[in-house]
Amino acid sequence: MRVVKKNGFTFIEVIVGVLIFSFIGASYLAWIKMSTRQIEFGADHFSAILLSQKLMEDLNQEIIINPYGFSGIEGKNIPSEKVVDGGSPYFSYLADTSPPWFYIDPSADGKIDSNQEPLYSQLKDFSFSLSALRQGSLTDPSELKNLYIVTGKLNWKAKTGGGKYEFSCDFPSVISAKKTQFSSNPDDAEIEKLICSEFYLEAGKSLSSLISAKGGDFDTIKGLGKIHYVCKNYFASAFFSDTLKLINDLEDKRKNLKGKASNELAKCCRELAKQFYELAKSSFQILAALEPTFSMVQKNFDQQHLGKYLWENKFRFSQVFQNFKQVCDNLNSSLFWSRTNYESLLEKSLILSQGSRRVNQIVLRLLDIYKILSVSPSYKEGKKDYKDFLARMKSFCNGRNPFLNRLIFQEIAWADNPSELQKRYPNLKIVSDIVEAKIPGFLNFIRTNK
Repeated sequence: MRVVKKNGFTFIEVIVGVLIFSFIGASYLAWIKMSTRQIEFGADHFSAILLSQKLMEDLNQEIIINPYGFSGIEGKNIPSEKVVDGGSPYFSYLADTSPPWFYIDPSADGKIDSNQEPLYSQLKDFSFSLSALRQGSLTDPSELKNLYIVTGKLNWKAKTGGGKYEFSCDFPSVISAKKTQFSSNPDDAEIEKLICSEFYLEAGKSLSSLISAKGGDFDTIKGLGKIHYVCKNYFASAFFSDTLKLINDLEDKRKNLKGKASNELAKCCRELAKQFYELAKSSFQILAALEPTFSMVQKNFDQQHLGKYLWENKFRFSQVFQNFKQVCDNLNSSLFWSRTNYESLLEKSLILSQGSRRVNQIVLRLLDIYKILSVSPSYKEGKKDYKDFLARMKSFCNGRNPFLNRLIFQEIAWADNPSELQKRYPNLKIVSDIVEAKIPGFLNFIRTNK
C-alpha cells in the first residue's frame, strides 16, 4: 500500500489553530484592558489621597488660627464642592501667578483651571464634602468641647465607574477658659509676720494675740496682709527686676537700630513685645488671684473689722493700696507697649523678615491684646481701636491669607456684640469680669482711702 506524505494543514487543523490563537489574543487584550483599568483606578486613588492630605493640612491650619474655624462645615448634608475652576475655597488660593503680586484672586490666579495641565485633567472630575462635629457643646464642662472630628468624602468619575475615598481626623479646638491662680500659695506664716511688723509695729508677736488685744476681724486684717505680701514680693522678685532690665536694654538697642530695616531690629521689637506681654500677664494673674481678697477688704474696711488701733493708723495701708494700684497700672501700660511693638513688626520695612507663620502669630496676639484693651475702662479708646484694627487687618489679609481673612470677618461680626464675644472667648470674659467689672471700683476705693 502506498503512503502519501502531507505537505500542509487540513481545514480542521487551520480552524482549530485560529480558535486557539483567537482565545490567546482575546485573553491578552482582556488582561491589558484590565491592567489599564487597574492602573487608572490606582492613579485616581493616589490623587484622592493627595487631595485628602491637602484638605487635612488646610483644616489643621484653619483650626490653629481660629478655634471656631469649622463653623462653616459643622452639621450634616454639607454640599459637595468641585476641586477645579474655583469650586472650593480650599483650592482657590494655591498660587500667585499674575499681577498684582502678593495678592491672590480666587477667580483669576488662585484656582486650578485648564491653564494648568496635566493637573487639571487629572482632577477635573473630583469633588468633595467635609463635615465637622464638635464633641461637646460650648457649655459642656468636660474637655469634649475642645475636640472636633472631621469627616471627608472624595468622589470622582472614572471609566471603571464612580470612585470614592473617605477619611476622618480629630482636631483640637481649645475654647475652655484657663485657670488663674498663684504659681505657689502665699505663706500664711510670712503674711502674719508682715502684718505684725508693718501694721502693728510689734514684730515677734502672734497675729491672733494682737487682734485679741486690739480688736478687729482676723480675716479682714489677714486679707490686707495678703495683698501687701503678694504685691510687695512681686515688685521685689527677680522676674520683675530682670524683665525691667531686659526691657531697658532692648529699648536702648532699638534706638541704635532705628531707621535700619533689618532682622536684628525685627528680633529686638519682637522680644520687646514679648517681654511687655509677659509683664502684663503676670500682673493680671496677681489681680485675678487677689480679686476675692480685695473685694472682701473693700466691703469690711471700717473700724469694726479693723479694730480701733488699725483704724486710727490706717495710713499704714497706703503702701498696700499703692502697690496694688501699681499692678493695675502695669497691666494697662504693658499691654499698650506690647501692642505698639507687635504692630511695628507689621510695617512694610519689617514684615518681609517675619515669614508667614510668624505674621500669623503676631496678628493673633494683637487680636488678643486689642480685645483685652477694649474691655478696659482705663483705656477709653479701646473699643474704637479694636474695630479700627479689624478694618486694617481686613485689608491686610485679603488675597494673602485666607485663614486669617476668615477669622477677621468672624471677629468683625462679633465686635459689636460684647456678650457674644465673651461667650465665644471665655478667657476674655474672665478678664472683663475683673478689669471691667472690679478694678474701677477698687481704684475708686483706693483714691478715697489714701
